Amino acid sequence: MAQNKLQPEKRGVRRTCEANHSADTEVSEEGGDAAPGTRAEIPLQPMGQTIMRQAVLLQPMEVHRASGILKAMGKPHARAGGLPKKAVTLWETHTGTGSWEDLQTHGEQPAPEGPPCGRNPQWISSLRPAVCGKDSSWRDKRVDDWPLMQSPFPTLTISTIYLLTVWLGPKWMKTREPFQLRFLLVVYNFGMVLLNFFIFKELFLSSRARGYSYVCQTVDYSDNVYEVRIAAALWWYYVSKGIEYLDTVFFILRKKFNQISFLHVYHHFTMFTLWWIGIKWVAGGQAFFGAQMNAFIHVIMYMYYGLAACGPKFQKYLWWKRYLTILQLVQFHVTIGHTAMSIYIDCPFPKWMHWGVIFYAITFIFLFGNFYYRTYKLPKEPVKNGKIANGAVANGVSKPENNAVVENGKKQKKGKAKGE
Repeated sequence: MAQNKLQPEKRGVRRTCEANHSADTEVSEEGGDAAPGTRAEIPLQPMGQTIMRQAVLLQPMEVHRASGILKAMGKPHARAGGLPKKAVTLWETHTGTGSWEDLQTHGEQPAPEGPPCGRNPQWISSLRPAVCGKDSSWRDKRVDDWPLMQSPFPTLTISTIYLLTVWLGPKWMKTREPFQLRFLLVVYNFGMVLLNFFIFKELFLSSRARGYSYVCQTVDYSDNVYEVRIAAALWWYYVSKGIEYLDTVFFILRKKFNQISFLHVYHHFTMFTLWWIGIKWVAGGQAFFGAQMNAFIHVIMYMYYGLAACGPKFQKYLWWKRYLTILQLVQFHVTIGHTAMSIYIDCPFPKWMHWGVIFYAITFIFLFGNFYYRTYKLPKEPVKNGKIANGAVANGVSKPENNAVVENGKKQKKGKAKGE
């Protein structure tokens, strides 16, 4: 089958574009059925007196499900100030609003409400400023009616209440006895195990069913059942970060104020707040990788916390706490490597998000690295004269020279500490 490079032709002549991954898209004279990976007939319409041809970089897609419809924007949008008068632009739309027949429709096509700014393939990069201005309303419309997604204000309100709780909670508990929350902690921690396992399972199975790439994966905004499952799992991942604010609340109620470090507050506040942006604009694609990895790690982490909440009889099985921190540090390094590779190969995903993820992961490497060093590497000073060195005592209870028992930073007058 003879193949030729894409060349300008007379009006009305149809060419067929063959789906591939190269920048120089080949064409042939043969048509074909609308089957996955086959050729698609795309009528190229002239505008004004100039005919511009674009080499369309087609991504792997299921054409018969209309998950990769190419739209043509006509003169009306150009007159509205969106595009130059003598330009024809095509882009992949994954909104699910088109059909296979749209590819064979003559005439001018109405412009979509907003372009997929930041995820355009390379061939449309030069025209991005014309269609991605400050008035662009592009977003993932699938999540518009989902809880907390209509506006950022509910998320910001919850996060602000969290910061106020961190500030005022210890003051409120200062003159009160710590709460005993063992049963509640067991239920909470093992509930978080189940939630994170559900998120991991949904992301893993759905992404595998869709053939997601772990190197570069664009966002598919269609209503494909697996794509919606991935978006829903990412939404639950975002919600789980809000639920994790309870970690801090429980520390306050139990008067474990030493656990509420800058790392703890920074991690919880930023994860919930920033993931709203991710769900609103990129509930799929590259976003699935980090969430899937983090959900898996949180299954292990909350399993540890759940066992620790069951009481002292389980302490002998929890020797692996330090490896949780190591696992988290490995996660951040993998995240940086994965994101840097995406930037290097020019993966069609918002670049500002890629750079933001790298910066964010670096901050965690410094903070978690410092925590690991201070907790497991820095020599611990012995307890002297009933005072606790470094603000902590091994196993929570120690016996200084005067036989007084020190527990949680307080000296008990009697020979036995609470809970012994």
